[in-house]
Amino acid sequence: MQRMTTLPSAALVALVNGALLAGLAISWFVPPPRTSGPGWLKCQLHAHADAGVGVMEALGEYARLGYDAVAVCNHNGFAAAPSFPGLVVISACEHQGKQLHVVELRGTRERCRILAHPAWSRLSPKTFSTEVKHCHAWEIVNGFCGARGDSSAYAGLTGKPRLAADDTHSLADIGRTATWIYAERNADSIIAAIRAGRVCPAVIPGPAPARDPRRN
Repeated sequence: MQRMTTLPSAALVALVNGALLAGLAISWFVPPPRTSGPGWLKCQLHAHADAGVGVMEALGEYARLGYDAVAVCNHNGFAAAPSFPGLVVISACEHQGKQLHVVELRGTRERCRILAHPAWSRLSPKTFSTEVKHCHAWEIVNGFCGARGDSSAYAGLTGKPRLAADDTHSLADIGRTATWIYAERNADSIIAAIRAGRVCPAVIPGPAPARDPRRN
């Protein structure tokens, strides 16, 4: 493990979170060069395999944009994790409750649960504070919901790791966000790093996607 100076400082994380809440684009976080062992990985943790884009086509686009890992999910079912050159592909499921949506990542040994788009779910602060206790992390930004910093109302309510996710349903959704994760290049290490909070959310410059009418 590299020294803690290679990890995001409290000041850096606070600055990133503040900018996200202000709706600013974060693109300046560039990880140090990697040699061997753990390092910063550019990850997408919420990409749908059962929506309007083919899995291999989506993975190809993420690879072209320089991502290191992609979590592929189905609605209410775990998606297969196909092999793709240069990418760590993680099997995931978006569990859709009546109000809450939770993305579960599944490795060989490790699992984690991510509370998805709490702003879209219209959780009250009290409900959010209660439900996030059952998750390991949450999405402070969700690209598909059409807002940056869309969960700002909940930002002070939990110390759980904050993530940024595309929630990919089409090719147009790809590359809006990323979460930098300090881990080895395998699913179990990435999932363990999320649980440990070794993450840094990022919003990629570009026009905000239109809010999907199904999400109103």
